[in-house]
Amino acid sequence: MEEDKIKELFKDFQPEISSSVRFMAKLQKNMATVELVKQHNLRLKKRNLLAVTVAAVSGFVMGVIMTILFPIMMNKICALSISFAHLNVGSLSVYGNIAVWSLMVVICIITALNAYEITLARLSAAESKASR
Repeated sequence: MEEDKIKELFKDFQPEISSSVRFMAKLQKNMATVELVKQHNLRLKKRNLLAVTVAAVSGFVMGVIMTILFPIMMNKICALSISFAHLNVGSLSVYGNIAVWSLMVVICIITALNAYEITLARLSAAESKASR
């Protein structure tokens, strides 16, 4: 019974079938759009990979520099401990090590983040300049 009602409703329905020329033109346009998006995503991926590489290298270099400077920083802290004779020198040395290493980590992280942001900005500017 319900099947007959449904058949009756769609009896006069004759959907317009688009021509193959229009279909192919629309399909090619959509495929070109998809290809454009794929190329854009590939450029973004390469740009981000380059920025991450630059940030990692700059963070590593800063870590090496900070490690080389570690004895100098510790000498400065030990010089401070001499002026504070009432403090326990052993505990100050341990806290000094922790403080210096923490400072070194923070400096390396800030350097890497800044290198990442600067690289992205320069690559974006170069890309927009090339597209003009």
